[in-house]
Amino acid sequence: MGFGLRNRTCLPTNMSGVVVAEGSSSHVHITVKSNCVGDEVFFRMKRNSLLSKLINAYCELKGIQIVPSTFNTIRFVYDGTRIKPEDTPNQLGMENGAEIDCIVELIGGGY
Repeated sequence: MGFGLRNRTCLPTNMSGVVVAEGSSSHVHITVKSNCVGDEVFFRMKRNSLLSKLINAYCELKGIQIVPSTFNTIRFVYDGTRIKPEDTPNQLGMENGAEIDCIVELIGGGY
């Protein structure tokens, strides 16, 4: 009875049709930690999505206005490397549980 599917093994593939290693998924869980408040925000995104989506979502959530000069006052760092908006989790080698540091430039402090 069957349609030739009985003994076939289905291997998980990504959108390109490349077989994905067992135990990995197309998504990664990322934590963004702030240097000012000390809070953590958790994100789940596709491994090939641009990190600009995460940066924009974080800034919107925290009420930070996104203008070209924003990237000079707020920095996102992963493993000591500053994240560029065009980077992806795959390019930076991020795994589940990756932590990104959000560093806000503090101005002033003197009398």
